[in-house]
Amino acid sequence: MEYQGITLEAFEEIVRLRELGLRGWTQDSNGVFRRETDSAVAEKISFPESAFEQEFGNPDSFWVYCRASVISRALKKQKIKLLWEIGAGSGSAAIPITKKGITVIATEPYYRGVQNIARNNIAAFHTSLSSLNIPNNSVDALGIFDVLEHIEDPNDFLGQIRSFLKPSGLIFITVPAHQWLFSDFDTSIGHFQRYSLASLDKEFFGSGFEKVDRHYFFSSLVIPALILRRIPFLMGRRRSFEGEKGFRASSNNLMNPMVALNQILKALLLAESRLRLPFGLSVIGVYRKNSFSAPPGE
Repeated sequence: MEYQGITLEAFEEIVRLRELGLRGWTQDSNGVFRRETDSAVAEKISFPESAFEQEFGNPDSFWVYCRASVISRALKKQKIKLLWEIGAGSGSAAIPITKKGITVIATEPYYRGVQNIARNNIAAFHTSLSSLNIPNNSVDALGIFDVLEHIEDPNDFLGQIRSFLKPSGLIFITVPAHQWLFSDFDTSIGHFQRYSLASLDKEFFGSGFEKVDRHYFFSSLVIPALILRRIPFLMGRRRSFEGEKGFRASSNNLMNPMVALNQILKALLLAESRLRLPFGLSVIGVYRKNSFSAPPGE
């Protein structure tokens, strides 16, 4: 058995899980792990595929950099050295987290996303969660970063993830914060909801997890989001992601003047993310599989 373009740590993890039942995966010519029995990944995803182009164009944006720093800090606090990421997109979390010394094995149902991840020498599986045959009770840590808000019924999704984790295994998550900031940006990008600390706790407690840590971050971006997104939404604005006046176009146009401010924004957001303020544009959470309180049906 020989895998190309992945780290020794990822290789050893895949071999370990193969012995437990993770079988049928081979690398294609692009280095992406696929199963011959899967002609396509057929799962409805509430996310516009063209949004990947925006991720490709801004891999070093202040948002990507700072979010990865917040996630990496949480992983290192829990002494996590290897993470399985579910719904990795085009690698906006996996790639910078890997650069911070943590091994990531990524899964993603959009092929363009895993193809970009594999180019960065990260083990990347082309699969949806329902088709990922990770053996039960076999993984120490999983990550879902800005994914849960795209799931209309998170309970089943979290139940599947819970089954993969070892007893007392950890899940790391980021989600957009505060339902009172919900706008046409959220609908255009496929969000069903935004979360508070309490509502995120409720979601995880009901799925058989216990809280380890969670807090808001990107607090400095709340007022801009309120002014530029929420208030226009309340006044009747309804933009789609695509189009000449859509969020994709406006985001791309905004990035040019932001280039000069990128380093300032990075420093500001990284500094304020350590303050644990009672509000923010995003939430990061760490939850532990509760072996004594399995969700209904498990």
